[in-house]
Amino acid sequence: DSAVVISELTAAQMAQMLQTVGNTAAQTEQKMLQDLREKVYNPGVTYRVQYGAYLTAFAPSTDMYGSDRVEAVAGEEGLTVHVGKEHERLSAARAALATAKSQSHSDAFVTAYHNGVRISLEEAAALESIRQESVQKVAETFHVAVITYHVQLGRYTDGVPVEVLNAFLNMGHIEQRLAEDGTHRYLTAGVAAEETARQHLLSARNDGFEDAFLVAEIDGQKVSVAQARAASAQPQADHTLTAAK
Repeated sequence: DSAVVISELTAAQMAQMLQTVGNTAAQTEQKMLQDLREKVYNPGVTYRVQYGAYLTAFAPSTDMYGSDRVEAVAGEEGLTVHVGKEHERLSAARAALATAKSQSHSDAFVTAYHNGVRISLEEAAALESIRQESVQKVAETFHVAVITYHVQLGRYTDGVPVEVLNAFLNMGHIEQRLAEDGTHRYLTAGVAAEETARQHLLSARNDGFEDAFLVAEIDGQKVSVAQARAASAQPQADHTLTAAK
């Protein structure tokens, strides 16, 4: 038998590897920001899994449902309805429904509520669209510049040595950026405080990245550290960006 030893990964393979292990810090940060905005503009819509409706005298125990936190509530026509816990997102309720069906609750389905009152899923979708419009409007109207600092660990034309890849994965949350000259830059996840970034820089150098250095961005555009520092001191200013070398 023979074994093929891989000495380096291409940029495409590297990007796929970082994405597979979850090192997509920028995307994670944007999703967290979007979720926060959506919570602020919550239209009062929630979702639950409904497991069944029973004559009150014959309703089974709510302890039979496994992982979901099921409660008995009053339904229409005097029935007792068994519903799972509330979810703010339809996707979360659908995931709970999939779990319920895997546990033999084949008749379960998702229901929607507005301020605690049962509504149709179509009505819920209309309210959700209002939420999305509100979130988009505030994002466009009240823009606050996002200032981040990164540690640049290395720059490669294409192939990345496997030992470097392993070092990246050990550090976690590494971002791959394509530079204008066609090279690929590898950065640590962005942080808002320069002091924190400098601590990351020290750790990177201690981990063997002796040529690592600090870089900065405003709204995703590369700027000098001095520009970012000045912008951090005046967070409400209208920053004019000058591309960093």
